Amino acid sequence: MTFEYKNTNKHTNADALSRIPQESTEADGEEFDAVDVFMLKQLEHLSLTNNNIRRETARDKILSRVYELVQKGWTVNDDIDLKPYFNRKNELSISQGCLQWGIRTIVPTKFRQQTLELLHSAHPGVVKMKLLARSYVWWPRIDSEIESLAKSCSGCQKHHRNPKQSPLHPWEWPSSPWKRIFILTLLDHLLITCS
Repeated sequence: MTFEYKNTNKHTNADALSRIPQESTEADGEEFDAVDVFMLKQLEHLSLTNNNIRRETARDKILSRVYELVQKGWTVNDDIDLKPYFNRKNELSISQGCLQWGIRTIVPTKFRQQTLELLHSAHPGVVKMKLLARSYVWWPRIDSEIESLAKSCSGCQKHHRNPKQSPLHPWEWPSSPWKRIFILTLLDHLLITCS
């Protein structure tokens, strides 16, 4: 193999080319990390894919109507099932065949329970579950469903009032006079005397 010098001005793609994946030439008896194999197997069974959400959106009775209204334009509709979507009609869009509210994907009914289980898998609590959901997914009454899921979980109920205790840190004694000065403001004084 021979190497040839090329000025960087004439050879700008070297960095990208050096990262191209190559097929392994090692023996077939190579051992794999068990954690990596497990994670790859989980991805194979993940049903929350773009294609599955698109297919179920078309099958869902309400979302298929919303999809059509987003495409063709909204008309005044008194249907109670469409009201949450009608209220957001100016913010709804279609991306890769999936309904979106802003950047959030509108999850079809079939996948809502699975989505809730994914949000709840680490028992993060109501606030963090809502925060995570608001970054990625939406459907009508998602907040109340998250709250009821957390209320029905015995593990969440056992630990939701037990925040991690902070260790006490007493003030260190000053090494000389006037080393530390504590000033109590008038507002602090009023708060202390009123309580």
